[in-house]
Amino acid sequence: MATKKLKMCEIARSFSYKLNCGNYSTADFFCSEKAEVPEIEKEEISEILYEFCKNEVIKSVNKYMAEKLAKETEKNKNKTEYGKPTPQESYNESSQLQDIKLEVNGETDIEKQERQRKEDDARRKALEGEKVEPLLPVIEV
Repeated sequence: MATKKLKMCEIARSFSYKLNCGNYSTADFFCSEKAEVPEIEKEEISEILYEFCKNEVIKSVNKYMAEKLAKETEKNKNKTEYGKPTPQESYNESSQLQDIKLEVNGETDIEKQERQRKEDDARRKALEGEKVEPLLPVIEV
């Protein structure tokens, strides 16, 4: 009985993210994975490795931001009379979190806001009787 040897190939995928920490400093996050797979499965496995790396980096970034925010909150705790951060400090902390809220699967906050803005504009124009262009491209047959 003859056996057919599968042709193997090595796949390496990676994902990196550079976080602006202010004052010209950054925090860099990186993940890389490698696998040896049959050539017929290389595209599927490549996508799986990429998603794995991306998810690991996003988890690390979110953990870093939570730790950074906890440190800043603790540091600023006694700055005001009642142990609460000043309004500006509260705003800074919340805006830092908003900057990094990434979704593992799906759209980012910025993409979601942009999509919602377009939908709101289309609704407003429709109510005012203006001609509204469809949000999705129309394919004429």
